Amino acid sequence: MTSDLIDKLKVIVADALEIEPSQVTNDMCSDNYPEWDSVRHVSIVMMIEEQCDIMFDEDDLTSMTNFGALTDIVAKKIAAA
Repeated sequence: MTSDLIDKLKVIVADALEIEPSQVTNDMCSDNYPEWDSVRHVSIVMMIEEQCDIMFDEDDLTSMTNFGALTDIVAKKIAAA
């Protein structure tokens, strides 16, 4: 996984959560960041699908337990495309 991809995903998540990209960490999730609610999660997913030209399936969505897991899933999707 490239640092460019991680940076891109940090910007997407930060935009959705209305924070600075530098505040996004691998362990960030809805459990430890209350603003990451279901509505913002859907927004993050949709923005990633659009900007990375990928589609998530149900297993992907349930596996997105934190930012680190999200980046791993995106990297795998991009590699498989």
